Amino acid sequence: MLIVGIVVVFAFELLTTLFGSVPDETPLWSWLTQVSATLLGTIAGVAVGLWLFEYQSHKADETKEDQLLTALAGETQSILNILQGPVRPIWGPGGLVLDEVVTVSLPTLVAQEAIRSGVFYSSEVLLLSNIVDHLQIHNNLLFFILSAQVGTVYRATLENLLQELKSRQRDICQSSRSLLTHLESVGIRVPSSQEG
Repeated sequence: MLIVGIVVVFAFELLTTLFGSVPDETPLWSWLTQVSATLLGTIAGVAVGLWLFEYQSHKADETKEDQLLTALAGETQSILNILQGPVRPIWGPGGLVLDEVVTVSLPTLVAQEAIRSGVFYSSEVLLLSNIVDHLQIHNNLLFFILSAQVGTVYRATLENLLQELKSRQRDICQSSRSLLTHLESVGIRVPSSQEG
């Protein structure tokens, strides 16, 4: 934008200098002033149009970012609500209850959409990608544990998987709380655990 402004001023100075040597009564002078006025007006119009386009794009990206962050806060609070919800027993071989864990898959839709949106910096996308990876690993681990209850799996294997799942759920809770605290500190409305 600054470059276009400098070009317009330079062109105006150049044309004024060139036209200063031509007498006022000649048809050439009239034609040159019309051409220069049209040229300068066009350049200025294009410059203003480009500036308005950039301004509008920036504002649209800010609005989309705020909407995604608000939705991300809601999804993160939902994850916390799920992980603080009721637990279900996990049975091992011989019908023995090995442990009790939350057996609900965790949502990743908003975080994935935020990654694809293109409005976040690469460091923010990396953070969101790591969160989605942890959630997907949790969901895959949970699916395997639930499936293993009906198959033939060694008790020690299932117990190790349950410990991994419980550890991952604690880590996700801690990360979710940290993310909500950060979102709240930057002005994003965070829903309470009672909402929804």
